[in-house]
Amino acid sequence: MRTTVTMGDNWPMAVDSPPRRRRSAGPGELSPLDADLAHDLRALAEALRYVFAMLETSVSGFAADHHRDKGAVSRYLSGKRVASREFVDALLAEARRVRGEPRDLRHRRS
Repeated sequence: MRTTVTMGDNWPMAVDSPPRRRRSAGPGELSPLDADLAHDLRALAEALRYVFAMLETSVSGFAADHHRDKGAVSRYLSGKRVASREFVDALLAEARRVRGEPRDLRHRRS
């Protein structure tokens, strides 16, 4: 984007504006999903984020606790990569643990 600024002796000068940076997320906060994310990837990312929010942890904390790369966890939660079955299982197991539910629902007492 070109912007005109006035320098010193009132000489107008066209300069390139610095690229706009996306608002970065603060600690414990996920960045907004990209507006052009495909519908199915958005739905998956939103579902993963819903479960992840129950954990009240950071991406780094979850990654460290579950021996995963924090970049991969971030990409799963942003919809930039389809989450592996193992990741989804670990996320759901952790959510059940936080909620005080059995880790394996097959062993749930009726």
